Amino acid sequence: MPNGRCGMHGGATPRGARHGAFVHGEHSIETIAERRKAVALNETATELLFKAFLAQTDIALRLRRGLPGPEEAEVQREAIKAQVAAALAMREEAVRLEYAWIDRYHGAIAGEASPSNGRITASKAPSDTSR
Repeated sequence: MPNGRCGMHGGATPRGARHGAFVHGEHSIETIAERRKAVALNETATELLFKAFLAQTDIALRLRRGLPGPEEAEVQREAIKAQVAAALAMREEAVRLEYAWIDRYHGAIAGEASPSNGRITASKAPSDTSR
């Protein structure tokens, strides 16, 4: 139901791997939020790479005209390399976020503790041996 309650008995509906209709987790609330964050990171990284490309082109054009000295151009190139490295790290983080749901829910289905919810599924639940 839209309010998060069971239509049959009114109790709270379990989320994630504990829900009876859970299949793979690709469309869960957490996964959708992670994908949105990944898209935002990827867009920011693309913008940084584009700015770095323009700055590198600008340095090359100014060097042809003889405007900056070689030392100043080298300092600017090092700054651009750092900017490109940061943008590529952002892209790696975006890819990691985009596919994090596979690791999170694949482990939950296999009966391992899921890092997102910390619960253990029924197949690996500790057994009571005191009977």
